[in-house]
Amino acid sequence: MRLTNWLLVLPTLCLGAVILTSFVIFYAFRRGSRVIDQLREDSTDGLQDPDAVLAADTRWARGDLADNDQPETLIEMSACPACGGENIVGAGACTYCGRKL
Repeated sequence: MRLTNWLLVLPTLCLGAVILTSFVIFYAFRRGSRVIDQLREDSTDGLQDPDAVLAADTRWARGDLADNDQPETLIEMSACPACGGENIVGAGACTYCGRKL
């Protein structure tokens, strides 16, 4: 083939690939939404309020729930005499410089 023929064939192949990819993506989204709808219907069968199941509980993500089960414990820290880094009281060596405490 001559160069002028390739200049016509190459863009046509690229356009065909873009169109085919668009159809595949469209089909995948359509199929995915049907599967999600079916799962949603299955999960709400027999419930009084189906919207209550679909509402996400995002209180942990927003930080609205406080963890009151665990009391706060304060860890005593001491400064390293060499570098001044804070270490747990009773540690054998400084975590910053490695000097024996």
